Amino acid sequence: LLQFPITLTDAISYCVPVASFSPSKRRDAAMSILIVLNGNTSCDYEKLRKYGTLSYIHCSQIHNADFEDLLEGKTAMLITGGPQHVYDLAAFPELYHELFLLDMAIKRRLRVIGICLGFQLINYYFGNRVERLPGPVVGDGFLDVDSVCCVGDHRLLELNPDVLTKACSFHYDGVYENRHPDLHVVARSIPVTGAPQGLVYFVRHRFLPIYGIQSHPDASAQSLQACLKKYGRAATVHDDSYYNAIWDEFFTLLK
Repeated sequence: LLQFPITLTDAISYCVPVASFSPSKRRDAAMSILIVLNGNTSCDYEKLRKYGTLSYIHCSQIHNADFEDLLEGKTAMLITGGPQHVYDLAAFPELYHELFLLDMAIKRRLRVIGICLGFQLINYYFGNRVERLPGPVVGDGFLDVDSVCCVGDHRLLELNPDVLTKACSFHYDGVYENRHPDLHVVARSIPVTGAPQGLVYFVRHRFLPIYGIQSHPDASAQSLQACLKKYGRAATVHDDSYYNAIWDEFFTLLK
């Protein structure tokens, strides 16, 4: 029985270099994408059909799902944001099932993208602590462009950080530090309450096609307004062209 978070030894045991995968290599064939929906999201993931075929599973139904069938023929998996707390699996048992699904997707070498809660699940899976923050992080501009990591002359973030920093953040939990040697911290946040050095904000795996971002490049003006209203928070909401540019930049990861 797989236990979560998996140990560092277990995580390293199969996360070995894969000759066929290069983070900078793009796929030419159409993708077949499984989207794991957490909570009642109003983001329009149908826009991803330009990258290939889509199928959906809602977190409320995942405990009844056949994971083999879910992943059959899939080349990518997107785990969306949601209101659950990764550090309290007893209160949110659907996340335990999602971690098993994530484990299967990773071992099948699917391209995995996690947004907000999905980002936290990826970090938790690889042994990083997801903790309650002193206060909520709400608004845009939290990804610190100046923190983008480089190895030699190669910038680990192939996307434009000036665009990604415009993505809205809306989260109560976060990751302070990375513990896994093969999980690169591509970018941190600007300093926030309780984290003067910033939070871990964008990660990618060193060998596998796994990406996670704490902010919401999937947001639209409508989805953001609905979220702010639901949780009684305030932030600047821009027009659709603003969010479409962020969406288009981020989801080039599916090309």
